[in-house]
Amino acid sequence: MKLLPPLDVVQGEDVVVFHLKSEGTAKSGKSFNNEYIFTFRFEGERILSIREFVDSGYAAEWFAGAGEEV
Repeated sequence: MKLLPPLDVVQGEDVVVFHLKSEGTAKSGKSFNNEYIFTFRFEGERILSIREFVDSGYAAEWFAGAGEEV
């Protein structure tokens, strides 16, 4: 899986938010293309936290349909 260039980047005083999509292919040849939001919180130059939000509905449907072929 590879993350594609950001669709959107929002920067605040101590936070940066990235909206990304991914492309990937399972060993079975089935495509896996999901969407993500990453939130980075900072204190100075130090990363305090990273949160990842994913399209869990897409992932659940993909894995339900993948069966043993993943």
